[in-house]
Amino acid sequence: MREALERRNMEDSRRTFLARLIGRLRDHQSWTGETHIQKSMFFLQELLGCKLGYGFYLYHYGPYCYDIYEVMQFMLMFGEIRAEDRSPYRPQYQLTKSGQLLAGRLADDDNRIDWVSRMLGPKRVADLEGPSTALLLRRQRPDRSDADTAAEINRLKPHISVPAAMHAIRELDELRSRAREDGLIESAS
Repeated sequence: MREALERRNMEDSRRTFLARLIGRLRDHQSWTGETHIQKSMFFLQELLGCKLGYGFYLYHYGPYCYDIYEVMQFMLMFGEIRAEDRSPYRPQYQLTKSGQLLAGRLADDDNRIDWVSRMLGPKRVADLEGPSTALLLRRQRPDRSDADTAAEINRLKPHISVPAAMHAIRELDELRSRAREDGLIESAS
């Protein structure tokens, strides 16, 4: 019984967090497709240290978490978000009235959500793949040099050249530096 209650509370908090993120991404002119949502959650957890408990693995457009997809499906089922068809592209997600109420319940990490939404929201999907993959690889092996990280990005994703991978690493470093300046992460992060 207690385990079921804890699981329900975790699900509610994940939906609330995701609702707030979707609303903020939309506020910052994001496409707000699944890739933007996935990468934003990844940066929130792995760069800014939000305790979300998601496990990410490398996928087509960079880090991906099936649990986030599943939370989004629950939110669609509960009528908290809706998918707007944008053929021939993937759908955009938008909060419904009940989703807006859900998003309004979140107080923790609001400044981090807003920051990530401002930094990543306006970017194209292609612009998110390199920096998010660089962050994933750095989290796996923090001692790896930039040159080795760029070579690994290129090996895993041959469509990203080594110079483009180096550019992605610089973008990640700039994001980390801005997050430090804005007081969102510790200097040693």
